[in-house]
Amino acid sequence: MDDELQTTNALLEAWPALTPEERLDAFERIPRAEIDDFFLGLPPRDQAALILALPAGERRIWMRLLAPDDATDVIQEAPEEERASFMAMLDRKRLDAKSPR
Repeated sequence: MDDELQTTNALLEAWPALTPEERLDAFERIPRAEIDDFFLGLPPRDQAALILALPAGERRIWMRLLAPDDATDVIQEAPEEERASFMAMLDRKRLDAKSPR
């Protein structure tokens, strides 16, 4: 477990220097027990880029992992032409429950 934690911490440190392809490859190699926390630890811009790099069938899973405020940040960081598709991935019922009335 400590080795996994050191590996993900090292990856977070190296993340800015990696190419998009290297980031995707490294992300897919993170142990399942650590991958959610790693994703949530990324800045919104990197989360958006990573979501776009993932296969279409996996994108929704990662968008729905985000808290509503965090999902909004990710959508704002996504390229303008992709924002509608990011919004479509969200669980509208969960967002509506969080909205003030």
